[in-house]
Amino acid sequence: MTEDRLAKEIHSTTEALGRPGGGGFDPSSLVSADELAALAAVRATRPEYVRNALAARPRRQRLSDNPRGRLVILAADHPGRMMTALGADPVGLANRADYLARIVRVLAASPVDGLMATPDVIEDVVVLDALRRKEGQAGFLGRRLLIGSMNRSGLAGAAHELWDMPSAYLHAGDLVAANLDGGKILWRYTAEGEANREALETMAALAELLGELAAVDLPVFIEALAVELKDGRWAVSRSQAEWLRLVGAASSLGPTTARSWLKIPFLRPYERIAAATTLPILMLGGPATGNPAALLVDFAEGLRSGRNVYGALVGRNILYPGSHDPAAMARAVCHLVHDGAAAEEAARRAAQPA
Repeated sequence: MTEDRLAKEIHSTTEALGRPGGGGFDPSSLVSADELAALAAVRATRPEYVRNALAARPRRQRLSDNPRGRLVILAADHPGRMMTALGADPVGLANRADYLARIVRVLAASPVDGLMATPDVIEDVVVLDALRRKEGQAGFLGRRLLIGSMNRSGLAGAAHELWDMPSAYLHAGDLVAANLDGGKILWRYTAEGEANREALETMAALAELLGELAAVDLPVFIEALAVELKDGRWAVSRSQAEWLRLVGAASSLGPTTARSWLKIPFLRPYERIAAATTLPILMLGGPATGNPAALLVDFAEGLRSGRNVYGALVGRNILYPGSHDPAAMARAVCHLVHDGAAAEEAARRAAQPA
């Protein structure tokens, strides 16, 4: 796609998305202070409620309800790795009430297939849903997938950041005990210096974890990232060759790949990424840009890039889409993925009331 054509498509998609409801999004109205107090009381005085709520939640029979097997999963595991930056604010994601409100909004007012998060966030969401239903209110979780983020130890900015060992759900049995639908792992690779050893140690640990997941027939979403050191910080590589090599390595992890999915960021030309594996791919969005239309255009192009591109596993660009409603952004991505809509049409449909 030429730069001129890309700019025109982003502009028309921006116009179509508009400002849903005629104004900005107010997260304070989504989860009340009383609900947060009730959640805290459960954690302090009735911890068994968490386990019981997880055990009682209804589950799907298969990953996707879409006839083509397409998936849109909301990612909410960033604070677990000290990734709290939002634009110029280094702790913009650190307000948990705001974070939860945005998650609840997306689950309540869009057809996303599920939520991928660390144990604290998953338990917060499940308990909030259970408490609402107990009070006779409408729940928001339904039969959504819950995917456990397993290794969050590669803390952002740490000296040994690429040591991404299991630190949340430590074993496949933890996912089973929590009544979850699958696991997600992160593997960042570099060939540079001592960090290469950390990346390879993580790779070996994750291979064992994949064997455990296979033994209990749980799907796994492998987020593989080619990274490089820039100005003292690890950043996603833009080298197409590095990505093509990494996709091949990530595709071979573990004793079986029957239930393995890849989570790969969009970069042009995405056709080469899709052609480097036969595994199903979900696209990720990366840091929030405040420009939701550009993400929709990218994802629409990515979905056309290969028959094994099955959707998106995206977080910050849905939860924090500038002044837009997160649910509208989530609906737009769902129209792209589930319905095969073009970016402008997906934006126009998403801008209508839920």
